[in-house]
Amino acid sequence: MTVLLNGIDTDNYDGAVSVARFRSLYDNHAVRFNIIGLEAGMPFAAVQRDNSLAAGLTAPFAYKFPYWEPDDVERMKRAAGFGLPVSIDVEYGNGMPGGWGQTVQRIQECKDVLLAEGRYWGIYSSPSEWERLTGGSMAFAGDNGWSATYPYKNLPPKGFLPDFTQFPAFGGTLSIVWQYADQCYDEPSFDMNAMEVADVPTPVQLPNGWAVEGNQIIARNANGLAVVAIGDFEGQFPGRVAKLFGDTWWWLRKAPQTDPAHNMAAAYWTLEAGD
Repeated sequence: MTVLLNGIDTDNYDGAVSVARFRSLYDNHAVRFNIIGLEAGMPFAAVQRDNSLAAGLTAPFAYKFPYWEPDDVERMKRAAGFGLPVSIDVEYGNGMPGGWGQTVQRIQECKDVLLAEGRYWGIYSSPSEWERLTGGSMAFAGDNGWSATYPYKNLPPKGFLPDFTQFPAFGGTLSIVWQYADQCYDEPSFDMNAMEVADVPTPVQLPNGWAVEGNQIIARNANGLAVVAIGDFEGQFPGRVAKLFGDTWWWLRKAPQTDPAHNMAAAYWTLEAGD
């Protein structure tokens, strides 16, 4: 099962974006990640990454353009030194002078150096740009894909997320990230993106008397009932927190009692099946 996360991407032109600006997008528009641009010497990349993280966003990868110049591969190697996986951004200019085949070869050279550095993420483009620059090459089929097409001329309705069954795939790359708007709510210079990710259970803070095992996905209460914690619960009770190895949602509720000393005792908490 997969879920969609909302995100943005930033670049050198955005400058040193503050924690407060990122946090506003987190709170008001459910933005959960930022993809970092590594162009023009990367003067603001580090502060954009750090302030994104400080605001609660993730920085899953970065991106770098080949400009179809002799130093493309060296520039890609420097981008790998930033420390994030790097997406090769294929949209600039007209490609290599020798045409489609030479352009695909240059993309492969960039990929090879990123792989050697352990920093290859995949490729950014769009169906039209990929066709224009590579002739629709399938040389990178199966690699991660970050594709750009915009379902709305301007900003989509608030809360919109694109339908990934309509993902604008190119060149056989995987449908991972969709750049679906070229401006962002409250931040017109940012692009909007959605990322399809695995619905991995998220551990929650459990009351006293509960134990967390292994990778903190499997939890077990005092009665030996195993549950899988999910969602961003942030330690608040009661609430919907668990699936019991199946499709049923469970609610963790505190049983009524009068002794404050036992408020967090496992015996006073119950799991109830619900919607």
